[in-house]
Amino acid sequence: MTISVVIPSRKRLANITQCLKALSAQSVKPKEILVIENNAQQNYVPLLKRFSNLPLKLLLEKRLGKSRARNRGLQEARGDIVVFLDDDCEPASHWLAEIITMYRQNPDIDVVLGKSKELSSSVLMKAYTFQYERWFLDLRVHQKTGRVFCGGALNSRNFAIKRSFLKRSHLKFDGQYDRFGFSEDTDFGEQLESLGAKMVYAPQVEVMHQETNSLIKLLAKKFTNGRAMFLLSQKISFIHSK
Repeated sequence: MTISVVIPSRKRLANITQCLKALSAQSVKPKEILVIENNAQQNYVPLLKRFSNLPLKLLLEKRLGKSRARNRGLQEARGDIVVFLDDDCEPASHWLAEIITMYRQNPDIDVVLGKSKELSSSVLMKAYTFQYERWFLDLRVHQKTGRVFCGGALNSRNFAIKRSFLKRSHLKFDGQYDRFGFSEDTDFGEQLESLGAKMVYAPQVEVMHQETNSLIKLLAKKFTNGRAMFLLSQKISFIHSK
C-alpha cells in the first residue's frame, strides 16, 4: 500500500518548510510528496535540495484557487492512497502509519478523516476549538464507532482517500468556493457522501495546525465561511430538487 501526500501552498514558504520537516520524521515514508505551488509568488525550488531525503515533487498550478491546486494533486498522485495535508499543519510522527493501519484493519473504507489539533493553547483558541468540535464535528460523526454520517465533516487539511475510488468516481473539488477560500472541502465531503463513500473519523490520525490567534481575523474568517456555506446550501437544495 503506497501513499501520495498532496500539499497545496501559496506564498507560505516558512509554513511549508515546517510541514516538510514534520514529514521527514514520519515512521512510514510516503511514495511521493506533491507540493502544489498555487499562482506562484515565491520560488519553492530550494526545498528540493533542503529536503533531498524526501520523495518531493514540486508542481506549479498557475490558476489561482485552492480547489484548482488540490485537483492538480488528484490528477498527479500515483499512490494507492492519496492524503491531503495543508501547508500550515505539522503531522505527528505516526500520522502515515496510522492511516495505513486504518485501511488494513478496515479494507472496505474509502475515506479516513483525521484530527486537527491547534498549536495555540490560548483561551480564545480553546473556545474556537470547542465550538467546532461540539457544534460541528460531533453532529456529523458517531463518537463510539467513528462512522461519518455527514460528508460535511471532511476537513481537507487532514484526510485520506483511496485512489481507486477517485478513479471510479472522477471526483473533483468545486472551484466555485475559491472566491471565499472556504467550504470546498465540505462540498467535497458532501459529494463523497452522495456517491456512497464509506468514511470514518480517526482521531489518532493527527496533525497540529497553526490557526490565527486574532479575534478579529477569526471573526472575519467565520463571516467568509458563512457566505461559502450559504453557497453550499443552495447547491445541495438544487441537487435535491432535481
